[in-house]
Amino acid sequence: MAIIVLIEAVGILFFGFVQLLTKNKQSLHYLMVASCLTAGYWLLYSGAVETGLILRFPVLIGSDIAVLFLAAPCLHLAAVSILAGGRKPVRSFIPYFAAVVPFALAAELYNLSIAPAYLRTRASIPGHFGNPFLTALTLLADLAITAALFFALVRAFRTYKTGTVLNTPGFRHQVAALICYQVAPLVFIAAVAFKNARLYLIGGAILGGIVLLYGLSRTTASYFPGIDGAAGLRTRRPEWDQTGVELLSQLDALMEASAPYRDAELTLRRLARLLDVEPKRLSYHLRMDAAMTFRSYINDWRLRSVCRDLLHHTDHSILDIAFDNGFNSKSTFNALFIKKFSKTPRQFRRESQAARVSDEGPLQDRGVSLPS
Repeated sequence: MAIIVLIEAVGILFFGFVQLLTKNKQSLHYLMVASCLTAGYWLLYSGAVETGLILRFPVLIGSDIAVLFLAAPCLHLAAVSILAGGRKPVRSFIPYFAAVVPFALAAELYNLSIAPAYLRTRASIPGHFGNPFLTALTLLADLAITAALFFALVRAFRTYKTGTVLNTPGFRHQVAALICYQVAPLVFIAAVAFKNARLYLIGGAILGGIVLLYGLSRTTASYFPGIDGAAGLRTRRPEWDQTGVELLSQLDALMEASAPYRDAELTLRRLARLLDVEPKRLSYHLRMDAAMTFRSYINDWRLRSVCRDLLHHTDHSILDIAFDNGFNSKSTFNALFIKKFSKTPRQFRRESQAARVSDEGPLQDRGVSLPS
């Protein structure tokens, strides 16, 4: 098992190095470098301790627990970056790492303080289950990894549900990897529960194997060119391109006239039927000519309509307006609104009302009596 772990470590570290050679690097590539360094070091450290190589390479002395803490945000951010088409997935990385750095430092300092003792005994995965403090830190690190991978998977399903991604092979590949990842943290937690160092090493081998397999399937380090805009572009269809502009104009006119986007159950097939066109052809023109998916196009119209209603129907609740315009989930609506306008619906309404009052002048000037 230790030899397998060491081989995985070398492969993962090599894959991380490949990211640095990639031209036109995006945030994703740097996040993958960080993920490979943390996962690779963890496996290298564990394998070196298990085989006794740590005695020959004291430079590896550190804490695998600390590295697990740091691997959690790296793996999570890399996964959601892939789901975002390779772009920076969040505004700031600081909160994600700030949550785990204190625990990582605690594990690192403690491990360094007892390093001479375990180097003499060459214990397998030293100190994890013989010391209550390290056992607690190990469990916390395992829970951090579990949460990081689980919420990345939740993010994948949520973005697909809201229509901001296409069901491309690359997207399915990432989702499949995230599902497989769920196994390793569960093995880690079981190892802590049974205080079984061997099982803990097996969990590491599973995690490393999945990372390595994903890396081998992405050896070009290009991943996929983007899955939230014009992703999934296929070969041009010249016979369709001639009428693309006309079809999109008809689509916009239909949206303006009858507002089919207000139907929460609207589908691509139903919309294509309203235009008397094939669903595949409509999807093609949205992707190729508008650089949007069907779902993102519909949500864009819904958001624009919501903005109008927020200004014109100030007596209606924000949630009622969202549902009237085709949204059927409060969380989805809020997430899409904030992503598009960088403010909450409530902030948008308040700022717009304030701007309108400022433009129209004081209430007294408009013949409105104020209470004394």
